[in-house]
Amino acid sequence: MVWAVYEPSTFGICFPQGEYVGYEEQLQTYYDTEMSDADKQALGMQDRLNSYELGRKFTKVLGPLKEMECPKVFKLKKTPKKLGAMIGPSLPLVSETLKHIIETLEPGVHQFWPIAIELPRNKTWPEQYYGLRIATFLDSFRREQSKEGAWQPLGKLFYSSDTRANAKGLAFAKDVIAGKHLWREVALVQPQICMSDELQQAVADQELYLPKHYPATEV
Repeated sequence: MVWAVYEPSTFGICFPQGEYVGYEEQLQTYYDTEMSDADKQALGMQDRLNSYELGRKFTKVLGPLKEMECPKVFKLKKTPKKLGAMIGPSLPLVSETLKHIIETLEPGVHQFWPIAIELPRNKTWPEQYYGLRIATFLDSFRREQSKEGAWQPLGKLFYSSDTRANAKGLAFAKDVIAGKHLWREVALVQPQICMSDELQQAVADQELYLPKHYPATEV
């Protein structure tokens, strides 16, 4: 079974209000001192830094992030009682426990790096979190075999709103997703992240809290 994971769009346990501290300055230093002319040319940044273009590496097939492209500190505006095991849109931050589960199922596949989660009053969240660049990109969504109304066109891509019924109506090709546990769909804007039944079960066994995720259909 494939599970569709919907990135959160409103603040909550899996999308706490906060910001990356020092990230823009870090990227500017990288652009000024380390980024090659070839990389600037490839991203259309010959004249100046465009952090949006670099941010596309979080979710697109643009290769792994270099160390200076990885944010290091995420500071929350309020101290939460609890955080989800996967937080944030676009760039997921995952707990130590979820990182271990993913790496057990798919060792060496995805890119992780430590991120400190800072709290108000100079405190730090006690559990270590990691930035996660999902490194598997698949084209397994089959709109022709999906239920009518479960998805809508969005330019050249497709979108499905975050309901259980819509997720169930989305069809994914078994032969393409076979053996994969965590990936992004290249033709879907939402849900773009998908996971295998094995990964979902491991998450459920550990009672981890993820963004909305619902079972979809394999064909």
